[in-house]
Amino acid sequence: MIFGYARVSSNEQNLNRQIKELEAYGCEDIVIEKESGVMFRPEFEKLLHQIRKNDVVVCHDLTRFGRSQIHILQVIQELREKNAGLVTLKERIDTREDNPYSDLIVSIFSATAEFERKMIKERQREGIEIAKKKGTYKGGKKRYHAGAKGKDKVIYDEVVRLLNQTESVINIHRKTGLSRNTVYSIKESKENGS
Repeated sequence: MIFGYARVSSNEQNLNRQIKELEAYGCEDIVIEKESGVMFRPEFEKLLHQIRKNDVVVCHDLTRFGRSQIHILQVIQELREKNAGLVTLKERIDTREDNPYSDLIVSIFSATAEFERKMIKERQREGIEIAKKKGTYKGGKKRYHAGAKGKDKVIYDEVVRLLNQTESVINIHRKTGLSRNTVYSIKESKENGS
């Protein structure tokens, strides 16, 4: 099945141009979302969940479905694991084909994502060192734990409930909006009894 994905980041923006492009491409089902790229996008997550082998996701450009280059790369990897394809109309990427251009763009994203991860870690390390010298470093505090309160406790309990039902980390991530790392952290503390 050919799925289209159209997204704008606010209700004031118009989706008509993207929808027309996706219809012209031959999309059988078009998912529409008006969400900021940095926020959790529930409709896109639902779409990823229903993708099966040989399905295709078509969008105007790579930035429609990714919050960052790292996230875009994760989405591409997830689609590849499902033997599904990704087509972008602007960049003319088609991951279904043995296409050197598509492979080059994905490789560039991979390299850039790795660089971005290293730069984030480097800036964090530098910030921690400065805070330690000033005596203001307190270390990271976990939001979601057994002793949490309010909304954080409700989310923690839901993650634990889903883990007890042997739900996968990716599905818990999709259902709760928590990062995969946070879900893994809760899973690890649960397994260690802490």
